[in-house]
Amino acid sequence: DAEPIGCLGGAALDQLPERERQVIELRFGLESDEPTPLREAGRRLGLSSEGVRKLESQALRRLAGERELEALNPAA
Repeated sequence: DAEPIGCLGGAALDQLPERERQVIELRFGLESDEPTPLREAGRRLGLSSEGVRKLESQALRRLAGERELEALNPAA
């Protein structure tokens, strides 16, 4: 089931490295109510659009792995 990224909560985002967390917050509009385009996110973070895309992809893989682990944990 696909859930919006905002439903993950702060605890999941806190597990990400700082740069990945910043990218996710910008790209999915978690700090404002509007998602930030790749180019603008890159400008704010001092990265290329490709650098932002790579960090976003890494972060989403990490978050997906966290959700899989939680699903296996009966106490979650």
